Amino acid sequence: MEAVSPVLDNGANWEVEIDTFWEAMRAVFHMPQRAKACGSHVHVSRGKNKRFTLNELKTIGYGIAVYENLVLDLLMANRQENPYCKPNTVNSAQLQRCGRNRTAIGNVIRAATTPEALRDVMQSNRYVLWNFDHVATGDSGTIEFRGGRCLRGEVRTKRWIAFAVAFIHAMLRLVSLPNNVQLKVLGPGII
Repeated sequence: MEAVSPVLDNGANWEVEIDTFWEAMRAVFHMPQRAKACGSHVHVSRGKNKRFTLNELKTIGYGIAVYENLVLDLLMANRQENPYCKPNTVNSAQLQRCGRNRTAIGNVIRAATTPEALRDVMQSNRYVLWNFDHVATGDSGTIEFRGGRCLRGEVRTKRWIAFAVAFIHAMLRLVSLPNNVQLKVLGPGII
């Protein structure tokens, strides 16, 4: 079973939507079984009908690559080694060649001239921890976090949403590409 929420806004009371979903889920269905292959996906955007700029996407991509090991440490073991959410630095041949060299990572990310080119830097396919497929022109403009575990209730659902949004927000606020390229933006909304 796949459940998709409506677009949620972090400036509104999005938690009520999650509570309502789980209340309805429990009234109609049995709680889903635990499944190691099953996971959750959270799409993060700048807000409804808004897109990240290329520079914002580059900053987020750089932060994802640099802080990847910290994020992996937070995941359940079955999500760390899952073929549907591989670390971006493992899935991407371009990032793999950089190793852990932050300057090399910054250079390869900075060289991307379009969102599509950046997507191709960040991944070889969509089965990555942070999926950039949707930043392509004409798509939703979201970055998809695929590392969350199978959701079995409102508390875990809210935690993974909060984590994905907070991580993207932190990357935009705290991270700068090498060579002192700094960006300051407002926090993203969530989908």
